[in-house]
Amino acid sequence: MPKPAISIEKLLKKKFIVMNFENEYKDLIGTPECSGSWLIYGGSGEGKTTFSLETLKYITRFKKCAYIPLEEGAKMTFQEAAKEANLRSASSRIKLWVDYTVEDLNNELVKPRSPEVIFIDSLQYLKMKSDSYNQLTAFEYKSLINSFPKKLFIFISHAKNNEPKGALAEAVYFGSDVCLFVKDFCVYPKKSRYGGKKSMHLKPSK
Repeated sequence: MPKPAISIEKLLKKKFIVMNFENEYKDLIGTPECSGSWLIYGGSGEGKTTFSLETLKYITRFKKCAYIPLEEGAKMTFQEAAKEANLRSASSRIKLWVDYTVEDLNNELVKPRSPEVIFIDSLQYLKMKSDSYNQLTAFEYKSLINSFPKKLFIFISHAKNNEPKGALAEAVYFGSDVCLFVKDFCVYPKKSRYGGKKSMHLKPSK
């Protein structure tokens, strides 16, 4: 059975859930919808984690969030980064999900009042199930996004030669509404469908 079409009039009357960013975040990203996916990418030691955790804390002003530290886990290095970002001040709005797979995410996100924004750090470590060693495919990434149309997934990715590293990261880049490149503690808006176009300078971590 073919899918029904919608009229232009219905499209123009449709309401979207947005986050009313201000100041440097509005300059960087614009006024984003809380759905789909974003990509934050950069090399090691360039400020990806610093920016991701600062963004996590900022978005808790608007939505409940979850952070999945797949690369570092709940280790001392991530603890120090969380302290640096002062995540304690927003702790009631953040769930920390360690070693979660897509299967775990599906189980959590179907629950009422589950987090609306999910950070996954790093994309290259995300698996479908705990007994799987294969990286996600582009199809599985799109399936995850489409399964939760009222959630926003923010993927953090490695970079190679200043580009997202690997075929999956490239697919996420093209499928995302916002793509941010972090280098030398400066965030560059490579793509934003919400109007952002001004870079953001970060304070290097200690």
